[in-house]
Amino acid sequence: MGMRSRIVVAVIIGVLAVMLLELALAPPYVPVYTSLESALRSPSSVHKLALTGKELTEVPEDVRRLPNLTCLYLDDNRIRRLPDWLVGNRRIQSIWLPSNGLTYIPPELTRMANLRLLQLTGNEITEIPSEIGNLGALDMLFLDGNRIRKLPSEIGQLKALEYLYLSNNELADIPAEFGLLSSLRYCVLDGNRLTRLPPEIGRLVRLEGLSVRKNRLRDLPREVSSLRALKNLWASENDLSPEAQGRIRKLLPHTVIDFGETGGREIGK
Repeated sequence: MGMRSRIVVAVIIGVLAVMLLELALAPPYVPVYTSLESALRSPSSVHKLALTGKELTEVPEDVRRLPNLTCLYLDDNRIRRLPDWLVGNRRIQSIWLPSNGLTYIPPELTRMANLRLLQLTGNEITEIPSEIGNLGALDMLFLDGNRIRKLPSEIGQLKALEYLYLSNNELADIPAEFGLLSSLRYCVLDGNRLTRLPPEIGRLVRLEGLSVRKNRLRDLPREVSSLRALKNLWASENDLSPEAQGRIRKLLPHTVIDFGETGGREIGK
């Protein structure tokens, strides 16, 4: 399987994971309402509401009239905060806020302890608050395409997290507490400024897919040998010398590893 094929497979895995979780959050074959007006005609039947690209600056008050709402899509708006009545809604398990121009994670989000999916792709977030650790039920966290420079140690409190997307940020380091993500299965760290991964990464015994493309890695810690469930490692466009690549292959003999067509860019470039 070529490099492109493997990347496509990884994307498909992520998409399927979202679909499966969305099915779990609402009965099968439930429609996604794209108009609040139409949703309010039969409020008790609404499980998914998409208010995408409506130029909203706040969540409409009428959304609270949907008693069975579990998934709320607010993509491509200008929402900066969430109302208390939404935060207190224990049925809401999936919130999508990509491309809202957010510079920080609304603190109200970290009080929604029943959230299982949080989508914040394509904003301008620079940091993750320590309160992120309150989201103990979170399965999937999308923070790719932001400006995040540092992960708080409390990230390790997300014991239920299975899918983590942090590509295209400004991360230079990963905290040791990352190794406490005991349920993590897929992690994408592409396009950051990482020069190393912590030894504690070896504690992620359920990890099946790890992507660290387009970073500045020169090697991986020997503790990756403990990643017995790891099926795929994507590590192209780093500073990995042929010797480093050889060591990594020996540490992960049962993992399909992609170092790219040329094995990574020339050291120092």
